[in-house]
Amino acid sequence: MNMFRTTLLGGLLLSSGYAAAVDNIFSGGKVSGELRMAYIQKKPRVSEGLSTSDLAAGGILKYETAAWQGISGGVAFYTAHSLLRPEADRFDDELTSPTQGYDLLGESYVNYDYDALHLRYGRQVIDTPFADSDDIRMTPHTFQGTYASYGMDALTFHAGYLTRWQGVDTGFPDGDNSFVPLTQGSKGMAMAAVTYASDQLEAGVWYYDLSHVARIWYGDVTAAFQIADEMTLHTGLQGTHQSDATNEETRCVLGCSGVKGSLTGAMVELETSRFSLDAAYNHATVKEGNTLFGGYGGGPYYTNMYITTAHEFAVNQNCTSFTLGGMLTPVDGLAFGYRYGRFKGENVYIVPVHDILLEYQAGKNLNLDISYVMIHDGQNPTSSDYNYDQAFARVIYSF
Repeated sequence: MNMFRTTLLGGLLLSSGYAAAVDNIFSGGKVSGELRMAYIQKKPRVSEGLSTSDLAAGGILKYETAAWQGISGGVAFYTAHSLLRPEADRFDDELTSPTQGYDLLGESYVNYDYDALHLRYGRQVIDTPFADSDDIRMTPHTFQGTYASYGMDALTFHAGYLTRWQGVDTGFPDGDNSFVPLTQGSKGMAMAAVTYASDQLEAGVWYYDLSHVARIWYGDVTAAFQIADEMTLHTGLQGTHQSDATNEETRCVLGCSGVKGSLTGAMVELETSRFSLDAAYNHATVKEGNTLFGGYGGGPYYTNMYITTAHEFAVNQNCTSFTLGGMLTPVDGLAFGYRYGRFKGENVYIVPVHDILLEYQAGKNLNLDISYVMIHDGQNPTSSDYNYDQAFARVIYSF
């Protein structure tokens, strides 16, 4: 009888302990989010083009549990809807979707953390060279899959496998199809990397295997040199080599092109507390019938601008691009920026681009960013593809 009472009491205490632990997982969780409002207008520089615009509201509501035995989780609801709801031929769908709105479960993941090991499975925000959030519209890109990292002093080892994604670059499909394959016909993308970070030097080597599309090696190194009080010189080198793995289906999706070529680049930036000046250069080598992969999201190339990317014109031809820019911070929290880019294909396209930027941070919770982009195709002035101005403004309130 005493043994029975002891076992029963132990069971009750154990149950009580588990109940308390479960209660702490949720009661110790954290709610966060953002309210966002944005306006966009695109005005073609050709006479037959129509201006498009939209004003949208939305944001992110996120909940993360507290950890138990290294296990935690999180969910985030994303939403954006057009407020103006213009006619179809005057509607710009970059803020919302072709149906002028979306509601989706953008993040839904489980974490496991043990010492320097971090493992996440599910829908998640990821920022790597060729898969990143690229959060320049109403909500960021997110990816479905597994991602792990392990830190060892200045080294970090990365591994992952992604199968699907969502965001402005996917067109925001509706309902259960909000997450689409990375590339139609591909089973997903495996990745592995090792990165190094210290006060003066950062470097990384990445390998991506995108099934039925490409095998990609990428590496970069950046160094910082203190040349005077509050003045730092940043320099960087990057390179990628890509080999083709397309099949009949994926080659058709990619515009009847294979993925094969290389790209190298260099950058330099002089930074002080009140201003910065930067310059960057990329050269892509691509043979007839091929193109380069630029990544899911913003991409890693140094001459990528707000809209235009270094690999964009590297289709069936070599391409060279360079950028020059600067940022002025007259007072804390306020910054003005300008960047000029020139993208020249070996056979076609000479495209100058101008990015004008303004960023303002009011305290910890309120942010404003404004951009004005001017693109002009000097070789095809009557084409609307690269002859337009685009204005964008976004306000974010975080809580």
